[in-house]
Amino acid sequence: MIDTPRIDDAWLRRLRAAPAPRIRLVCLPHAGGAASAYRGWAPFVPRGVDLVGVQYPGRADRYGDPVSPDLDALAADVATAVGALPDRLPVVLFGHSMGALVAYETARLLAAAGRPAARLVVSGRRAPTERWGGTLHRQDDAVLLADLARQGGTAPEILADDDMRRTVLACLRDDYRLVETHRTRPGPGPGCPVSVFSGDADPELRPAEADAWHRLVGVDGDGASPDGDARLRVFRGGHFYLAERPAEVVEAIVSLLDPALAFPADAEAMFP
Repeated sequence: MIDTPRIDDAWLRRLRAAPAPRIRLVCLPHAGGAASAYRGWAPFVPRGVDLVGVQYPGRADRYGDPVSPDLDALAADVATAVGALPDRLPVVLFGHSMGALVAYETARLLAAAGRPAARLVVSGRRAPTERWGGTLHRQDDAVLLADLARQGGTAPEILADDDMRRTVLACLRDDYRLVETHRTRPGPGPGCPVSVFSGDADPELRPAEADAWHRLVGVDGDGASPDGDARLRVFRGGHFYLAERPAEVVEAIVSLLDPALAFPADAEAMFP
């Protein structure tokens, strides 16, 4: 079994280390989520891919850390952590739901710093130009619980425990604050190819709405997206399709980068 040492940074958690990595897949979680949301992907990541999860403050082992004042500050801290990694592997950013918005802003910052990502994959969220504002972060616990139920993906046993429920809702409310108060600033785009993933029954991103990402990344400094469009891939499932179909989603991501890498991790073990 491959050891998975922690990266020496508060923001990043290595979920599966590659012995000779060719690509680093950096995954940004949904509102209320932690880096561990992507731990289920580890068995399906090919040998040449280093799997890393972003750990936002205020949760898991960063429970006592101060939360970010706004989403721009959150993205800036993530970009600093990713940009400081010494080996300069090509970085692929994958962000789901809230993580899609953070990943988009992180990619813009990396590009501005001269270290653009190899690809950005946004999942389960409309483009930031399409939906502004919102008041969920100001609502009571009952409203937040109803929204969790609408989206699915939260284990009932977590919400059944009073202490855990309070912790989850506090974290979720603050993440909603970051998203609902964020305004994407004009300027150059992510400087890399962009792909859009969605579940076919996801209430947060209908396939027809993915075109907004096309329009957003179509203005990328020189007036064109690096790959000409925001390619869409639709999977069976709801908002948390990526937890239901980890092998399929991981293979789809890796195939976008280097089809030679898209080889199941367990099958690779047969051919050392």
